[in-house]
Amino acid sequence: MKRVAHKKGLRLIAGFKIAKGLLLLGASGGLLALLNRDFAALIEQGANALHADMHSYVVHKLIATFGVMDGKTLEEIGVGTLVYGSLTLTEGVGLWLALRWAAYLTIATNSLFIPVELYTLSQGFTLVKLVVLAINVAIVWYLVEHLKAERKHIGHPGTGHPDKSAILRHDP
Repeated sequence: MKRVAHKKGLRLIAGFKIAKGLLLLGASGGLLALLNRDFAALIEQGANALHADMHSYVVHKLIATFGVMDGKTLEEIGVGTLVYGSLTLTEGVGLWLALRWAAYLTIATNSLFIPVELYTLSQGFTLVKLVVLAINVAIVWYLVEHLKAERKHIGHPGTGHPDKSAILRHDP
């Protein structure tokens, strides 16, 4: 496998992806553990345990949103979160190991989310939506620039004259 040069930015992105992937995997486990449970009762129990006002807007909004969710919907969300978390963790580990395919995979997946994020931002501006969009654009930009700089450093692979000191290595 070919590796890309380690840079601090690459490690930062990798760490972010690994943390995000682990959080998503944990969330998917939690969601799937809730299958066949009464959400409204769970929310009420949680609110009581936190000594929250049972008549507050937040508690009523949670019950209205999650109390009517059926098991099939929860299962689909849980499995989707599991798949996305696994993909994100794979990207992170691959970037941490400086594997070129991981940079390409991360560019592809992050680029696919940019139009969705632009659409959600157009539906209602929030600072969180803007920050998420900015992070994804920055990740794509950094990785594209990183790969271009690496290619310039080692020359075009089709020239037949690879630089022996290139930063790409073949794993045994």
